[in-house]
Amino acid sequence: MTTHLRRAGFTSAALVALVAAASAPATAAPATGTDAAASFLAGQFAAGGHQLSSTYAGQTYLDAGLSADGILALTSAGVAGNEAGAATTAFAKGVGDYAMPGTDVYAGAVAKSLIVAKAQGQNPRAFGGVDLVSKLQGLEKPSGRFSDVSAYGDYSNAVTQSLAVIALRKAGAPADAKATNYLLSLRCNDGGFRLADDGSACVSDPDATSFAVQALAAVGGHGADVTKAVNFLATKQNADGGVAGGTGTTTPNANSTGLAAVAFTLGGQGARAVKAQSFVASLQYGCSFPAAVRGAIAYDRTAFAAMKSAGASGKLAGNETRATSQGLYAFTRAPLVSLTKGGATATPAISCSSEPTSSPSTSTSTTSAPKPTTTSSSNSTSTSATPAPTSTTSATSTDATAAPTSTTSPSAPSTSTVPQSTSTTPATGPIVNTDKVSDNTVPFGFAFGAVILVTAGGAVAYARRR
Repeated sequence: MTTHLRRAGFTSAALVALVAAASAPATAAPATGTDAAASFLAGQFAAGGHQLSSTYAGQTYLDAGLSADGILALTSAGVAGNEAGAATTAFAKGVGDYAMPGTDVYAGAVAKSLIVAKAQGQNPRAFGGVDLVSKLQGLEKPSGRFSDVSAYGDYSNAVTQSLAVIALRKAGAPADAKATNYLLSLRCNDGGFRLADDGSACVSDPDATSFAVQALAAVGGHGADVTKAVNFLATKQNADGGVAGGTGTTTPNANSTGLAAVAFTLGGQGARAVKAQSFVASLQYGCSFPAAVRGAIAYDRTAFAAMKSAGASGKLAGNETRATSQGLYAFTRAPLVSLTKGGATATPAISCSSEPTSSPSTSTSTTSAPKPTTTSSSNSTSTSATPAPTSTTSATSTDATAAPTSTTSPSAPSTSTVPQSTSTTPATGPIVNTDKVSDNTVPFGFAFGAVILVTAGGAVAYARRR
């Protein structure tokens, strides 16, 4: 039986004109790189009726938050536009149930949905019959915090706040100074940002920090804050370029590394962004792997090694779609605020005719990283995230099943001057959930009781997803 899982978001800020021009449509792509990763994602969408799913405890659930992440990843890649459009149509039909199930409203999911709408050229004030801009603005507290309205509690966090700021900027309805100041209040002494504002000692979280960098860059005027945050991320990057997340995602992974690559670029640390890309590229399944998994990005080195050992019998483990959706940013390095519909409409066909049969260790993408900047136009139009109780265990996915995370709804068209990304370089990323699984009874609904069964560790990891 297939139930439905909601997730809220993922995403980034309107920062810089760091997006490379869209490359010419390609009919074939090697099994590694941006196009290959996009081809894998598009195939997953097509096989699922233009929606993506997650598997938990042996059951498969339609995952709206993951679908949002996948749509944004395809937009960033600048290919498979037809599939991205079909997925957006399917996503819009369930956006109300995803971000506003029953009487609940989840900031992260609203924000992520808004970013998707703007990135795909839709009206965020009438997306799936919902005015995402007004809905998101209505979730801001006097403190400037964007909070959930739910009988299950408020699961909003730093990722939610960042997505909301990015989303409103992208929609041309910038958040007020209070929203930015609240985000800055989550910064720790080492320059990084904490995930939860729960009164505990301030411990910086790499994923929360990467999203905060995007938000601050999108707002503009916070170059010093961006620099401090990126310097913190630099201390978390391993020699091989990998970056780990926070609690529940402490293994260097594609999701966290993909997100950090965008932050490094925005902070002017291009060399570190290149190292991050190399790490993610080393996790991508090439021509020596079964055709069904080619182009996908493994979550971490353990997952990659397991697939390699399986040989011809290798099958998807279930977290590759999420890892690919965020890891892909290591190649495009495009902030969420810059994403816009465009590029090739066709899905590239993966070709192994000219590729070595050995496992890929480096990306073959030729797209150059956008020029790093620490400020962004104030009129950016990208933002989105979705809440959902955390039930998954992916480290940096932008969806969560154990607890809702933030999302923002799309609004008026953005007037941002940030270049729109159409890069076609592949990327992957750790599972940083920014969504929360909502207990809905309609299409994207999923029994909330199932969330309660998630282990504490899994819940924490899932809650991290936007």
